[in-house]
Amino acid sequence: MCFLVAVGLCSCSRAAFTGEESGASSSTAQSGAQSNLVAEKTVFEDEWALRVVNRDNPLEENFAPDVRKISGYDQQFDLRAADSLEQMLKAAEADGQKLYLVSAYRSVSRQKALYTRKVNWYLGWNYTQALAESQAARWVAPPGTSEHNLGLAADIVSADWYNTHTDLTNEFENTAAFQWLSQHAQEYGFVLRYPKGKRALTGVEYESWHYRYVGVQAAEYLKENGLCLEEL
Repeated sequence: MCFLVAVGLCSCSRAAFTGEESGASSSTAQSGAQSNLVAEKTVFEDEWALRVVNRDNPLEENFAPDVRKISGYDQQFDLRAADSLEQMLKAAEADGQKLYLVSAYRSVSRQKALYTRKVNWYLGWNYTQALAESQAARWVAPPGTSEHNLGLAADIVSADWYNTHTDLTNEFENTAAFQWLSQHAQEYGFVLRYPKGKRALTGVEYESWHYRYVGVQAAEYLKENGLCLEEL
């Protein structure tokens, strides 16, 4: 369940109440703020699922999540969230939108290989080493900084995606499968992790295919308020 905890005076993005909101005068509001003003911080049931992993918050070198295989795929996911991922995939298919799980948990060594491949692609276009690494990091997280290493991220497209595409692109947003995920992913605890207009906060370009398990309550909260995980 979801709780609300009074945490005293602070600037809080989740909820804040001031004297002005109740129609009080500025002087009354100031006086009330000194004695009665509180901010409410939402505490979600699945706090373990809210860990932010990025270049500024890398995983421990020996991090190894408990994972299990996802039914029908040679992919693994965090043991605590695997059922939710399977349920979402089944629900989409039942609604006529069969999805395809491209990638889920990746080891750090696998992440290193993907990152190196992207760097080499830029080097092939005569980028300097530094610039190639910088550009590659916009699309593929360096080892230990990817949510896929955490075991709670899933790259998802429509089942027929690779009939007409060779890679993941934001053209996926134009599909019925993307629309289904936009409407229902939060019901299973997933959010579009890197939405449009949030790169300054996430450090990652918009990715229409990348979904992250955060728990149902947090997913619904983020969706309803148009927030990304960094804004919790």
